[in-house]
Amino acid sequence: MISMKNMYSMKSMKGVNEESMKIKANIVVGENGEITLPEDFLRTFKLSPGDKLIVLGDENARIAMKKYDFVLHKALNLLAEMGLIERRMEE
Repeated sequence: MISMKNMYSMKSMKGVNEESMKIKANIVVGENGEITLPEDFLRTFKLSPGDKLIVLGDENARIAMKKYDFVLHKALNLLAEMGLIERRMEE
């Protein structure tokens, strides 16, 4: 079984703490669970209406959002490295 830990290594987050984060936003969760991201946040991370995000969290209440395409690309590369699928040509 492939876990999220294997799929997306937290090594890239090593040394990251609240003081080192450059982009911060106060986001309110609405009645129906929706969130609205500030315009400058959307511009900085090149997010557009309809983009898919994956929300990751851990037992220490840390939450991260990643673009769906980024996570999918990482997962496919990991599966290819494990020999479970053939590596696809980059489009």
